[in-house]
Amino acid sequence: EPLGSSVSAPGIGDTLLPSTWHLAPTQADAAMARVFQLLAAACGMACAGAIHSNVDAEGRWNPYMKKPRNCREVTDADMCLLTYWFFNVSCKPHGGTYCLPAEDYKCEDITTETICKDAFRQYGLFCNEWNKGSCGAPAEFDLLAM
Repeated sequence: EPLGSSVSAPGIGDTLLPSTWHLAPTQADAAMARVFQLLAAACGMACAGAIHSNVDAEGRWNPYMKKPRNCREVTDADMCLLTYWFFNVSCKPHGGTYCLPAEDYKCEDITTETICKDAFRQYGLFCNEWNKGSCGAPAEFDLLAM
């Protein structure tokens, strides 16, 4: 069902944006999902995911849940760089399980082997050794091997 199909035409005093306050919960969810799809298209990113702390169990946006306080609460890779714009929380790109903090991030924040192997190029971290589920710096670090 297209966005706004169940919303009456704007009248005097109405805004041009469709309001969702009078829609059924599923219609409001669909309308909010459409807003995020439009935002994703405008950003040029696939922002279909959402901030983990602001999504319910089915993955629908829930504006009544708490805003993220730090980057480790943001679990969607597509939202990492948008968190500053939405929530004034500055994050680096995704580290595997959550977004890396913009400052004071370290090898232990990277949680996947693929990202660990490329940590120097992506984040400037002197680590590229994956050992027992953890990213760390090798005993001898060879910049030429990076």
